[in-house]
Amino acid sequence: MSAPLQVIPAVDLMDGRVVRARGGRRSDYQALDCALVADSRPHAVLDALLAFHSFDTLYIADLDAIDGRGDQLALVRELAEHWPGVIWLDAGALTPPGGVRPVFGSEAFVDNETLQAALAMAEQPILSLDRRDRGLIGPAGLEHEPSLWPQDLILMELDRVGSGRGPELERLAALRARAPGYRFHLAGGVHGLADLEAARTAGAAGVLLASVLWDRTLDPDRLTAICMQHAD
Repeated sequence: MSAPLQVIPAVDLMDGRVVRARGGRRSDYQALDCALVADSRPHAVLDALLAFHSFDTLYIADLDAIDGRGDQLALVRELAEHWPGVIWLDAGALTPPGGVRPVFGSEAFVDNETLQAALAMAEQPILSLDRRDRGLIGPAGLEHEPSLWPQDLILMELDRVGSGRGPELERLAALRARAPGYRFHLAGGVHGLADLEAARTAGAAGVLLASVLWDRTLDPDRLTAICMQHAD
C-alpha cells in the first residue's frame, strides 16, 4: 500500500495577477476568469480554492521570475500568510521567502553544477523536471541522474498544461523504475477524476491541478475520496 494521492492546486502569477496557463506559451496567458472564480486577484483565487476543497499545499509559479522580468516575491510573502498550509514556489533560480518550499525548475539552469549549488543551499528543495515535446528543458542528462535529485520531484509537461490530454504516465513509470525511492508529482494534462485515479494507481505521490479546478469539472466530495484512497 502507498500513501494517498496529494492533490495540489497550481497558481501561475504574472504581473500581480493569476493567469490561466495553456501549453507553456506564456506570452498567450490571460488573466484568470473562470467558473471557480471570476477574479484574477491572487487573494480571491486562494479563497475560492479553499472554499472548494481543504487543500493543504499550494504550488505557485512566479512567471515573472522564471522569465527574468522581475519577481512576485513580495506578493508570495502575503499569500503565504493568507494560505493555511504549505506553499511550493517556483521562482526560477531565486531564493523564496522564509517558510516557503523552493521549487527549482530545470528550465532555469544551464548546467548541473549551478543547479546542484542551488539545491544544496535550500531547505527541503523540490526539483521540477521541465519537459516540452517529450524533451527535457535544462541541463543535459539531468533526467537520467537520480543522484542529482532531491527527494521530491515534479514531472512538468509544459505542452500538456491546460490541454486535458491526460498525465504522462509512461514517463512516471520509467522514472519510478529507475529511482523507486523518490516521490514524483505529475503536472500537466489532468482532465478529470479518471486521470487522478490513473495517477494514483501508477504510483504518483501527487498531482498538480489548474484547469480542472478553474472549470469546476471535479466534484469536491469525490476529490476528497480519491485523496484518501491508497494504491496497491
